[in-house]
Amino acid sequence: MPPKVRRLHNHTRFAGVALPDLALLAAERLETAANSRASSLTLQIAFELERLLFASSY
Repeated sequence: MPPKVRRLHNHTRFAGVALPDLALLAAERLETAANSRASSLTLQIAFELERLLFASSY
């Protein structure tokens, strides 16, 4: 599991919220795209998804 996805997973687990598998998979795929020098738009989408997933854990 990529580091950002692992942090996201751990954060939501400790907050008592289980991420749906689909959301975790989407975050992991966006992380992979970002690591392979993806466009800035893809990076923005990845950061927005991460922000929304964190916000939904509260």
